[in-house]
Amino acid sequence: MTEPVTIPTGKYYTVAQIAEAQGVIIRTVHQWIEKGWLLALQIPGLGYIIEDRALADFLAKPRPQRGYPKGKPRK
Repeated sequence: MTEPVTIPTGKYYTVAQIAEAQGVIIRTVHQWIEKGWLLALQIPGLGYIIEDRALADFLAKPRPQRGYPKGKPRK
């Protein structure tokens, strides 16, 4: 049997809730987490939850540009 997970008291969001609120797909939120831009707590067997303070910190910072700069062809 695995050890129980302790979750700090607070308000948390699911990846799906953040994706819907930000108008992005769930995979995008997972990428933010994987890149370390959005701090999350992984619950074994359930996925990630994101504390409201971590979301506020993420939203307060400018995000890096996605894709290629305009006028530069892809190689």
